[in-house]
Amino acid sequence: YRVYALISLPNAPPVAVSLASNFLDRCAAPFTPVLTFMYKDSEGDPLELYIINIYDSTGTLVDGPIIVDTDPAPYDPLPNQEIPVTYAYSGSALQYGNVYYFTVEVRDAAHLN
Repeated sequence: YRVYALISLPNAPPVAVSLASNFLDRCAAPFTPVLTFMYKDSEGDPLELYIINIYDSTGTLVDGPIIVDTDPAPYDPLPNQEIPVTYAYSGSALQYGNVYYFTVEVRDAAHLN
């Protein structure tokens, strides 16, 4: 006699690693950096969307949340593979001579973050 239970296996949330920025033109406004990160999901789920927040050196939010829906979704079916993601910031909140930081929240196909 055997008993089976229908359960769903837990899905670990994805992560964004190796966040970086590149200012290709620092001499003229608007200051529009290219923000990059690596998306990684332990189950290999596709990146559905990501949310960027930009802060100044005091930790004050200066722009965001910037919600980016990925269509088509970057996808690598192998678990724990890092997928490069690039976002060209086109806002007007950044000023010359200031220090800024950004965070990224990523969501996979299971809507985990």
